[in-house]
Amino acid sequence: MRRIRAHAIVKHLESYISTFESKGKEAALNVHVKSFRREYSFLLVFVSFFWVITVLMNKIRGFHSFLKLEMSPQQEKLNYVSHTVSMKLQVFAFIKALFLVSQVMRVPN
Repeated sequence: MRRIRAHAIVKHLESYISTFESKGKEAALNVHVKSFRREYSFLLVFVSFFWVITVLMNKIRGFHSFLKLEMSPQQEKLNYVSHTVSMKLQVFAFIKALFLVSQVMRVPN
């Protein structure tokens, strides 16, 4: 399996170099991005979907444990604020990841 993957990487790099030498930097980058999109687009979508499911499950578990604990009002407020900030950061990271995936997918054929 590693040999096949290494062979594919070497072949891809040879294609990139030959395109770079014959047609220039822009054409070589287009070839590189197109092949990346073809080979890894499903993987990117799968990883982002798996990441969303994982984040949601962690948030659900965290919220249930948050409801079960008896805390002072200050501890509850601090826990709620940290939970909210964490959720906002994760949503921002997810939106950024979707933006990057859409940039890869948007390259013309």
